[in-house]
Amino acid sequence: MRCDDSIYISIHHDNDPTRKSGQCVYIADPKYNESLPLAQSLQNNAWRVRERATAQSCINSDKVTGNGKLVGLRGVNSIGALVEGANVNNPTDKALMHDPRFHALEAKQIAKGVIEYFKLKPGTERPYPACRRSL
Repeated sequence: MRCDDSIYISIHHDNDPTRKSGQCVYIADPKYNESLPLAQSLQNNAWRVRERATAQSCINSDKVTGNGKLVGLRGVNSIGALVEGANVNNPTDKALMHDPRFHALEAKQIAKGVIEYFKLKPGTERPYPACRRSL
């Protein structure tokens, strides 16, 4: 038997018309409950969490997007999240996108979120790894 404890993270800087600053995370709706602990860990370590009245901690199902799903998440079988790390429509975020120190901070905080996710107890705090029979 082979167990796969892999995750998928896609990192973007978005074009959010709200002009709000900070990080937001999207989860594929079919895997929302399984991926929520990962999204929460990422947001607990975000450089800044984007404030939204409609989304607690700015963790969203991909159903809230314009087309109703994010293809980059829906085609993945593992637990995953799409991180919108900054908003190009926000002047502060836009300026940061050109700063190598911001890129380093953003990468460090996302990595910390991943590390903290894998420290969670499988089966109680996060899903068990997916296991398959070896051929």
